[in-house]
Amino acid sequence: SIRTHVEGAIGSTRSMTFQLSPPILHELGLEAALAWLAEQFTNEHGVHFEFVAGAPAAALGEETRNLLFTAVRELLLNVVKHARATHVHVTTQTEGGLLRIVVEDDGVGCRPDAMAGPNVKTGGFGLFSIRERLSYLGGHCDVQSAPARGTRVTLTLPLKQT
Repeated sequence: SIRTHVEGAIGSTRSMTFQLSPPILHELGLEAALAWLAEQFTNEHGVHFEFVAGAPAAALGEETRNLLFTAVRELLLNVVKHARATHVHVTTQTEGGLLRIVVEDDGVGCRPDAMAGPNVKTGGFGLFSIRERLSYLGGHCDVQSAPARGTRVTLTLPLKQT
């Protein structure tokens, strides 16, 4: 019985580690990792997640790739936990030296001011943390939502000129 529990814990740890920083992110880049993430969420949560990549972003640094992947993963987890959505659309685009990632769902929506800071009741720091980390790199996070109208979150980050 103990062996079964330990093997289960090891399997869960490996799965979580893989989801937090999948090899595809480091080997093939952000767009491929986001496409993989959308497929994983569709398979695991029964919500249709669709990913559409615009023009590939210029080579992003590892810190930036990790931040953006983690941010999108957090947004998708929020959709699964709170939105009661049936469809989620994730897009990336580069324009005018900016990278934009949009995560849009057809869920129940909410008041954007309800997501302004850390959620003391639930212990949630997801969106607050995303905003803080993007701000540190010169980017920002915009939330558009209304009850019964879904939510659209846009992550914008300047691309470094190399």
